[in-house]
Amino acid sequence: KIAQHVQVAPGRPPVPYGVSADGRSAMFNPDSGFDLDRCAEFVLEIVRIYEMSGDRVFASDLYPQCVEVVDYLAKRDLDGDLLLEGRTESFTNPPGTGVGACSSLTYIGDTAANTWKDFGASMFYYEALQKLAVLESVLGMKDASARRIRHAAQVREAIQRILWDGKTGGFLAWVEKNGTPHDDWITGNNLHAVACGLADREQSRQILKTLESHRQEIEEVVPCRVRMGVYANGLCSNRPDYYWNGGIWPLVSAPDMRARGLIGDATGALRVANLLATRPKVTETGFFEAYDGKTGAPNDCEGLLMNNGGFLWGFFEGVLGIAIRGNEIHLRASVPKQILPAKARIHYRGADFELRWLIGPSPAASLDGKGIALGKDGYYELKLPPELQQSYRVEMVQSTS
Repeated sequence: KIAQHVQVAPGRPPVPYGVSADGRSAMFNPDSGFDLDRCAEFVLEIVRIYEMSGDRVFASDLYPQCVEVVDYLAKRDLDGDLLLEGRTESFTNPPGTGVGACSSLTYIGDTAANTWKDFGASMFYYEALQKLAVLESVLGMKDASARRIRHAAQVREAIQRILWDGKTGGFLAWVEKNGTPHDDWITGNNLHAVACGLADREQSRQILKTLESHRQEIEEVVPCRVRMGVYANGLCSNRPDYYWNGGIWPLVSAPDMRARGLIGDATGALRVANLLATRPKVTETGFFEAYDGKTGAPNDCEGLLMNNGGFLWGFFEGVLGIAIRGNEIHLRASVPKQILPAKARIHYRGADFELRWLIGPSPAASLDGKGIALGKDGYYELKLPPELQQSYRVEMVQSTS
């Protein structure tokens, strides 16, 4: 429904922000306005669907639209520094302030006045380039994949050089057109940078150190506060500690748990999951859209699917260590000792996988009784074309000593 409307046209971005239920009509934001990162997220969604389904026809059919999207994003580098540039003014006065100035919504939101060089937009652009290279490799386009990887590496270097802020232990939130930097520490953006490999090892260490040093503020009421502190006057239309201005979005739990798991802090990821499972008010349809940063009171929107999905993604990848990479399932060799023995089930490429983690004298793993070798990165790697509607049993043994 979305893909049939993805095309570059004058005055609008290539990806709509909404599509009608029948798929026949779509709504677009103004060009260079909202949702540069969500244009990139269209590409990430296509690749993710392929990774989980293995549907090469789907991937091949949607590949041209993915290329069209990243080509559009490349043209948003208006000054040649490889970073995306957003709006020079907002929909409100004075220009550059109030609602509608931002080019990235996922972790900052549409109530903040971030303008021009937005870290979130460039980060998702980098990840889209990386993932599109994976898709090109799968489709046999080796040369195109190699060029895409080189391009992504250049974008990553530019982001690190221009937007990294060693003083705060994180990336700048945005930079205005006149060069004014904003060092607001955005939780989701920084942790997603760790999870997607944009942050290098030392930057990842500093980001997690900053998070831990502010744990009381980030987790005191409900974990996954969108930022540390609140915006300066005039930089956000929300009141302090509400919504995107220091409020709490369970969506942030996805990069939070994924980042912790990636650096080996699965116990920290479990703590976040446990807090979210016990502290905030929820309904039968799941988490509310947002919670007040001071009181933990929910807003009026309940059962938000992206929050529920973010929590599940963070738990499966961050706590349980189950990751899908291209044509492989990666299984971390260990889970937090507090949950042993444990079990989980995933549906992957038309088959069911039952996973069990057991306690034993020495580490080992098996698929239907056959041993699995441990990779250099501490993950067991499964690469198989599963048979449809079949069940597979994976067992992983870890020592508690």
